Amino acid sequence: METPFYSHLKQLKFSSVYPPSEDTFVLLDALEADAEFLKNRGILSSITNYESLESITNYESLESITNYESLEVGSGIVSAFAGQVLDKQVVVVGTDINAAALDSAQLVVADPRNKLTKAGRGGKLPTVSFEFISSNNLVCLRDSFKFDLVVYNPPYVETDISEVGTITFSALSGGPDSGRNVLLRLCAELVPLLSSCSVFYLVLIARNRPEVTLDLISDLIPALVSASIVLDRRAGIEHLFVLRFVVGK
Repeated sequence: METPFYSHLKQLKFSSVYPPSEDTFVLLDALEADAEFLKNRGILSSITNYESLESITNYESLESITNYESLEVGSGIVSAFAGQVLDKQVVVVGTDINAAALDSAQLVVADPRNKLTKAGRGGKLPTVSFEFISSNNLVCLRDSFKFDLVVYNPPYVETDISEVGTITFSALSGGPDSGRNVLLRLCAELVPLLSSCSVFYLVLIARNRPEVTLDLISDLIPALVSASIVLDRRAGIEHLFVLRFVVGK
Protein backbone atom coordinates (compact mmCIF):
# COMPACT_ATOMS: atom_id res chain seq x y z
CA MET A 1 0.00 0.00 0.00
CA GLU A 2 1.44 3.37 -1.01
CA THR A 3 2.08 6.30 1.32
CA PRO A 4 -0.12 9.25 0.26
CA PHE A 5 1.64 11.99 -1.68
CA TYR A 6 2.39 15.15 0.29
CA SER A 7 5.04 17.08 -1.70
CA HIS A 8 3.02 20.30 -1.27
CA LEU A 9 4.35 20.52 2.31
CA LYS A 10 7.59 21.94 0.89
CA GLN A 11 5.73 25.19 0.23
CA LEU A 12 6.34 27.99 2.74
CA LYS A 13 2.64 28.37 3.55
CA PHE A 14 2.66 24.88 5.07
CA SER A 15 5.65 25.50 7.36
CA SER A 16 3.40 25.34 10.46
CA VAL A 17 2.14 21.85 9.54
CA TYR A 18 3.84 18.92 11.24
CA PRO A 19 5.53 16.99 8.41
CA PRO A 20 5.21 13.20 8.22
CA SER A 21 7.95 11.68 10.38
CA GLU A 22 8.86 8.31 11.85
CA ASP A 23 5.93 8.43 14.28
CA THR A 24 3.65 9.02 11.28
CA PHE A 25 5.01 6.09 9.35
CA VAL A 26 4.84 3.69 12.28
CA LEU A 27 1.11 4.49 12.46
CA LEU A 28 0.70 3.82 8.75
CA ASP A 29 2.48 0.49 9.10
CA ALA A 30 0.26 -0.52 12.02
CA LEU A 31 -2.87 0.32 10.03
CA GLU A 32 -1.63 -1.58 7.00
CA ALA A 33 -0.74 -4.63 9.09
CA ASP A 34 -4.27 -4.59 10.52
CA ALA A 35 -6.03 -3.90 7.21
CA GLU A 36 -7.99 -7.16 7.08
CA PHE A 37 -8.80 -6.99 10.78
CA LEU A 38 -10.23 -3.48 10.34
CA LYS A 39 -12.21 -4.33 7.21
CA ASN A 40 -13.76 -7.34 8.89
CA ARG A 41 -15.01 -5.23 11.81
CA GLY A 42 -17.39 -3.28 9.58
CA ILE A 43 -15.99 0.09 10.58
CA LEU A 44 -18.34 3.02 9.99
CA SER A 45 -16.67 5.91 11.78
CA SER A 46 -13.40 6.90 13.44
CA ILE A 47 -11.24 9.56 15.14
CA THR A 48 -7.57 10.52 15.34
CA ASN A 49 -5.44 13.06 17.11
CA TYR A 50 -2.63 13.74 14.83
CA GLU A 51 0.21 15.97 13.76
CA SER A 52 0.31 19.73 14.43
CA LEU A 53 2.57 22.20 16.17
CA GLU A 54 0.00 24.29 18.02
CA SER A 55 0.42 25.53 21.60
CA ILE A 56 -1.39 23.55 24.26
CA THR A 57 -4.34 25.96 24.07
CA ASN A 58 -4.78 24.94 20.44
CA TYR A 59 -4.02 21.30 20.90
CA GLU A 60 -7.24 19.35 21.15
CA SER A 61 -8.11 19.40 17.47
CA LEU A 62 -9.49 16.62 15.43
CA GLU A 63 -9.37 15.01 12.06
CA SER A 64 -11.62 12.09 11.48
CA ILE A 65 -12.85 9.55 9.08
CA THR A 66 -16.36 8.39 9.80
CA ASN A 67 -14.89 5.05 9.47
CA TYR A 68 -11.86 6.79 10.78
CA GLU A 69 -11.16 9.91 12.69
CA SER A 70 -8.12 11.98 13.38
CA LEU A 71 -7.56 14.61 16.04
CA GLU A 72 -5.56 17.42 14.53
CA VAL A 73 -5.59 17.00 10.80
CA GLY A 74 -1.90 17.76 10.43
CA SER A 75 -0.67 16.95 6.93
CA GLY A 76 -3.69 14.71 6.31
CA ILE A 77 -1.77 11.64 5.20
CA VAL A 78 -2.92 9.42 8.07
CA SER A 79 -6.57 10.11 7.26
CA ALA A 80 -5.90 9.53 3.58
CA PHE A 81 -4.07 6.30 4.32
CA ALA A 82 -6.85 5.09 6.59
CA GLY A 83 -9.27 5.70 3.74
CA GLN A 84 -7.09 3.53 1.51
CA VAL A 85 -6.93 0.78 4.14
CA LEU A 86 -10.68 0.69 4.68
CA ASP A 87 -11.41 1.00 0.94
CA LYS A 88 -15.16 1.32 1.39
CA GLN A 89 -17.92 3.93 1.54
CA VAL A 90 -16.79 6.15 4.42
CA VAL A 91 -17.07 9.76 5.55
CA VAL A 92 -14.08 11.63 6.95
CA VAL A 93 -14.77 14.54 9.29
CA GLY A 94 -11.67 16.44 10.31
CA THR A 95 -11.02 19.43 12.55
CA ASP A 96 -7.94 21.50 13.27
CA ILE A 97 -7.36 25.03 14.54
CA ASN A 98 -4.47 25.39 12.09
CA ALA A 99 -5.83 26.65 8.74
CA ALA A 100 -2.69 25.49 6.94
CA ALA A 101 -3.25 21.95 8.23
CA LEU A 102 -6.83 21.97 6.93
CA ASP A 103 -5.61 23.18 3.53
CA SER A 104 -2.92 20.49 3.48
CA ALA A 105 -5.43 17.76 4.31
CA GLN A 106 -7.71 18.96 1.52
CA LEU A 107 -4.84 18.78 -0.97
CA VAL A 108 -3.87 15.28 0.15
CA VAL A 109 -7.35 13.81 -0.16
CA ALA A 110 -8.00 15.61 -3.48
CA ASP A 111 -4.75 14.43 -5.07
CA PRO A 112 -5.80 11.86 -7.72
CA ARG A 113 -2.58 9.94 -7.11
CA ASN A 114 -3.93 9.03 -3.66
CA LYS A 115 -6.94 7.30 -5.25
CA LEU A 116 -9.55 8.58 -2.82
CA THR A 117 -11.96 10.12 -5.32
CA LYS A 118 -12.88 7.17 -7.53
CA ALA A 119 -16.58 6.60 -8.13
CA GLY A 120 -18.50 4.38 -5.76
CA ARG A 121 -21.31 2.01 -6.61
CA GLY A 122 -23.25 3.20 -9.65
CA GLY A 123 -20.70 5.97 -10.16
CA LYS A 124 -22.74 8.32 -7.95
CA LEU A 125 -20.62 8.67 -4.80
CA PRO A 126 -16.91 8.83 -4.03
CA THR A 127 -15.44 5.90 -2.15
CA VAL A 128 -14.37 8.24 0.67
CA SER A 129 -15.93 11.61 1.50
CA PHE A 130 -14.02 14.19 3.57
CA GLU A 131 -15.15 17.23 5.51
CA PHE A 132 -12.67 19.38 7.45
CA ILE A 133 -13.78 21.78 10.18
CA SER A 134 -11.88 24.63 11.86
CA SER A 135 -12.03 23.81 15.57
CA ASN A 136 -9.66 23.29 18.50
CA ASN A 137 -11.56 20.78 20.61
CA LEU A 138 -13.83 17.74 20.58
CA VAL A 139 -16.97 19.45 21.85
CA CYS A 140 -18.35 19.94 18.34
CA LEU A 141 -18.39 16.15 17.85
CA ARG A 142 -19.29 14.91 21.30
CA ASP A 143 -23.07 14.98 20.91
CA SER A 144 -23.24 13.88 17.27
CA PHE A 145 -20.60 11.27 16.53
CA LYS A 146 -19.31 7.91 17.65
CA PHE A 147 -16.21 6.54 15.99
CA ASP A 148 -15.22 3.00 15.12
CA LEU A 149 -11.56 3.77 14.40
CA VAL A 150 -9.41 6.18 16.37
CA VAL A 151 -5.80 6.92 15.47
CA TYR A 152 -3.91 9.21 17.82
CA ASN A 153 -0.37 10.57 17.53
CA PRO A 154 -0.25 12.53 20.81
CA PRO A 155 2.12 14.97 22.49
CA TYR A 156 4.60 12.67 24.17
CA VAL A 157 7.65 14.71 25.22
CA GLU A 158 8.00 14.97 28.99
CA THR A 159 7.73 18.63 30.06
CA ASP A 160 8.14 20.51 33.32
CA ILE A 161 4.76 21.28 34.91
CA SER A 162 5.59 25.02 34.91
CA GLU A 163 5.53 25.01 31.09
CA VAL A 164 2.03 23.58 30.73
CA GLY A 165 -0.33 26.22 29.37
CA THR A 166 2.44 28.53 28.19
CA ILE A 167 3.03 29.58 24.60
CA THR A 168 6.22 27.50 24.53
CA PHE A 169 4.32 24.33 25.43
CA SER A 170 3.84 22.82 21.99
CA ALA A 171 1.68 19.92 20.83
CA LEU A 172 4.78 17.76 20.98
CA SER A 173 4.97 18.26 24.74
CA GLY A 174 3.10 15.80 26.88
CA GLY A 175 3.51 17.40 30.26
CA PRO A 176 5.23 15.86 33.31
CA ASP A 177 4.92 12.27 34.53
CA SER A 178 6.73 10.60 31.61
CA GLY A 179 4.83 12.72 29.08
CA ARG A 180 1.49 11.20 30.09
CA ASN A 181 -0.19 14.26 31.64
CA VAL A 182 -1.79 15.74 28.51
CA LEU A 183 -2.06 12.31 26.89
CA LEU A 184 -4.28 10.85 29.60
CA ARG A 185 -6.45 13.96 29.76
CA LEU A 186 -7.08 13.85 26.02
CA CYS A 187 -7.67 10.10 26.06
CA ALA A 188 -10.30 10.63 28.75
CA GLU A 189 -12.01 13.14 26.45
CA LEU A 190 -11.84 10.65 23.58
CA VAL A 191 -13.57 7.83 25.42
CA PRO A 192 -17.13 9.25 25.02
CA LEU A 193 -16.53 9.35 21.25
CA LEU A 194 -15.76 5.63 20.98
CA SER A 195 -18.48 3.46 19.51
CA SER A 196 -19.45 0.08 20.92
CA CYS A 197 -17.04 -1.58 18.46
CA SER A 198 -14.12 0.84 18.30
CA VAL A 199 -10.46 0.21 17.58
CA PHE A 200 -8.10 2.82 19.04
CA TYR A 201 -4.45 3.19 17.95
CA LEU A 202 -1.97 5.29 19.91
CA VAL A 203 1.71 6.14 19.29
CA LEU A 204 4.09 6.42 22.26
CA ILE A 205 7.83 6.54 22.91
CA ALA A 206 9.78 4.52 25.46
CA ARG A 207 9.92 7.43 27.93
CA ASN A 208 6.11 7.32 28.14
CA ARG A 209 6.48 3.85 29.72
CA PRO A 210 4.07 2.28 27.22
CA GLU A 211 3.28 -0.80 29.34
CA VAL A 212 2.16 1.39 32.24
CA THR A 213 0.27 3.76 29.94
CA LEU A 214 -1.46 0.78 28.34
CA ASP A 215 -2.91 -0.17 31.72
CA LEU A 216 -3.86 3.41 32.64
CA ILE A 217 -5.77 3.98 29.40
CA SER A 218 -7.38 0.54 29.59
CA ASP A 219 -8.94 1.60 32.88
CA LEU A 220 -10.59 4.56 31.10
CA ILE A 221 -12.36 2.50 28.41
CA PRO A 222 -15.61 0.63 29.19
CA ALA A 223 -16.26 -2.68 27.41
CA LEU A 224 -12.59 -3.05 26.50
CA VAL A 225 -11.93 -6.44 24.89
CA SER A 226 -8.16 -6.25 24.42
CA ALA A 227 -5.22 -3.87 24.80
CA SER A 228 -1.78 -4.59 23.41
CA ILE A 229 1.40 -3.21 21.87
CA VAL A 230 1.08 -4.22 18.22
CA LEU A 231 4.25 -2.65 16.82
CA ASP A 232 7.51 -1.24 18.13
CA ARG A 233 10.41 0.24 16.19
CA ARG A 234 13.68 2.03 16.74
CA ALA A 235 13.88 5.41 15.00
CA GLY A 236 17.17 7.17 15.70
CA ILE A 237 17.31 7.98 19.41
CA GLU A 238 13.63 7.15 19.90
CA HIS A 239 11.90 3.82 20.42
CA LEU A 240 8.35 4.08 19.05
CA PHE A 241 5.40 1.94 20.11
CA VAL A 242 1.90 1.57 18.67
CA LEU A 243 -0.75 0.56 21.20
CA ARG A 244 -4.10 -0.90 20.12
CA PHE A 245 -7.29 -0.95 22.19
CA VAL A 246 -10.26 -2.97 20.94
CA VAL A 247 -13.79 -2.29 22.21
CA GLY A 248 -16.63 -4.77 21.67
CA LYS A 249 -16.91 -7.74 19.30
